[in-house]
Amino acid sequence: MLTGMPASEYDGYLNRIRKQSVKGVIFAFWTTRLDICEGFFKTAAEKLSFPVGGDVSFGYSVEDLHFLDNCSISVLSELPFKYIGLTWNHDNALAGGALGESDLKPLGKRVLVEAKRLKIAVDTAHLNRKSFFSVLENYEGKILNSHCCFDDVNRHARNLTRDQIAKLIERNGIIGVTLHSEFLSKDKAASEDVVRHIDYFVQNYGYRNLCVGTDFNGGCPPGDLKDYDGFRLLKVKLLKLGYAQAAIDAIFYGNAAEFFT
Repeated sequence: MLTGMPASEYDGYLNRIRKQSVKGVIFAFWTTRLDICEGFFKTAAEKLSFPVGGDVSFGYSVEDLHFLDNCSISVLSELPFKYIGLTWNHDNALAGGALGESDLKPLGKRVLVEAKRLKIAVDTAHLNRKSFFSVLENYEGKILNSHCCFDDVNRHARNLTRDQIAKLIERNGIIGVTLHSEFLSKDKAASEDVVRHIDYFVQNYGYRNLCVGTDFNGGCPPGDLKDYDGFRLLKVKLLKLGYAQAAIDAIFYGNAAEFFT
């Protein structure tokens, strides 16, 4: 949102996803390159021209709370955020990003207290492993990883290790396998790589904690999975592997819908 596409394109985007039978969307504010101050999120949401409600439901999230070093934590109450992520890929005043070295910092701990008060889930997607475990130790509310892949399938700083997966499952969190090519494969990624990551997780942990975090408009998806229509292809491939329809439905939308309810 705002950084993923020009605001003038939202109506067209909304019309496309309606045609693709999408029933709910979480729009993420990626703030790393934005100057945030009090009132920013509320004003931004008010300026959006698409109707909230009807046949598509909306939620919001924030990726990278770096601005809280110079801004009141009260901004987190401006919108009904579904989840927040403390960092992007680099260290900030709250914690260590996936490509950084820092651990959870005092400001980060204060934010976790506020998130618990507001009943906002905390996203671990962009944390480095040190900060990941510190956040889980310091936060008792809902935990998720909104978009990642799995280190056993393709090694990457943004992908989850077995220990991290186990901790998230222990906390009844959800993990969104993402469509970002660099996380999926060292080579040119395709839908088959998404299936590999899904099947790895299901074979080792079952399907109840798995969902899909597309990162559309923020990542670089495989050529045959550019939009939600590509899920038909994923469904066919999973059915051929012997997946039941109920398991596919849970992974595609059911587990996430239950988590955010």
